Amino acid sequence: MTTSEPSKEMEPRSRVGHRWQPLGRHSVSDLSIRRRLPLLIGTVLFAVISISTFASYRGVKDSGFDIASERLVTLTTYLATQLQLQVAAMSARTATTANDATIRAFLQSPSSATRDAAIASLKQVATAQDTSNLQVELWDAKRALLLTIPEGTAPVPADLQAEFKQSQVDSSRDVGAIRMINEVPAFPIVAATKDDAGNPIGYLVRWRKLSDIDRQSIR
Repeated sequence: MTTSEPSKEMEPRSRVGHRWQPLGRHSVSDLSIRRRLPLLIGTVLFAVISISTFASYRGVKDSGFDIASERLVTLTTYLATQLQLQVAAMSARTATTANDATIRAFLQSPSSATRDAAIASLKQVATAQDTSNLQVELWDAKRALLLTIPEGTAPVPADLQAEFKQSQVDSSRDVGAIRMINEVPAFPIVAATKDDAGNPIGYLVRWRKLSDIDRQSIR
């Protein structure tokens, strides 16, 4: 009688030598070419998009700076041209007023009558509507102050000897340097009054506010 051998229990497989590796520890070199190719393509696309975006940003930024610079140059040129035109017009009017018959008569023969007539002429270039006007002064050939508009005001404390001298030879008028007058930037327009022989007998000075001229030019 055959005796059946006891069944042997299955022994578990030995795990000796088997190294367990957690997910996420595999390097790119461990991936198959089928998985590495999309990753490589994605990396290249990301780099290209990043470089293109940065280049576009720099291009727009540089273009914005160029446009702003061009506008600034254009605006500066426009303001300078407008200011030159206004100053030229005011200089011409100053020279015309300085050599008006009433001004010449007062300088040559001072009297109450000639004084009143001269004041009336000066007020025409110092109207209340002219907000750029600071003050108008009439000086004689010896550089002594005779009249001011508004009447009774003190002369602007500034040395105008250079402007007086220049107005004698520069078409009878000269635009002086900018000065701070009572915390306001202003400049004088000086015109020489001359007799029939062309000799200076006096000087007309129109003080103008620079800030007001700038605002008018912008408008």
